[in-house]
Amino acid sequence: MAICVTASSGLALSAPTFGTYAGLAVIGPTNGNTAGALFKSSSSGSLSGAVYLPTGAITVSSSASLGGGSSACLMLIGSQISVTSSSAVGSTCTGLGGAGTGGGGVLVQ
Repeated sequence: MAICVTASSGLALSAPTFGTYAGLAVIGPTNGNTAGALFKSSSSGSLSGAVYLPTGAITVSSSASLGGGSSACLMLIGSQISVTSSSAVGSTCTGLGGAGTGGGGVLVQ
């Protein structure tokens, strides 16, 4: 796992707003390594920006909650994204083609 948040832990990350990595909160391997992210067991997190794990799976399970926070945009980019077992993912993204006024999700393959 590139990142693992479990057991009632909290996480708060914000992506930089300028520079080479602007908008990227978490960057994973791009060389074929399948390291991914796991959020589970009532963990909660506030992430603003993109979680970029292009060759790894992103899993939100077991009542975990992951969101972009108030007026923040959360984007999950992975080889597979799973949200299961009473978990929730929320985001407010505006200005993205097809994303509307926020509150909804857009699946892109």
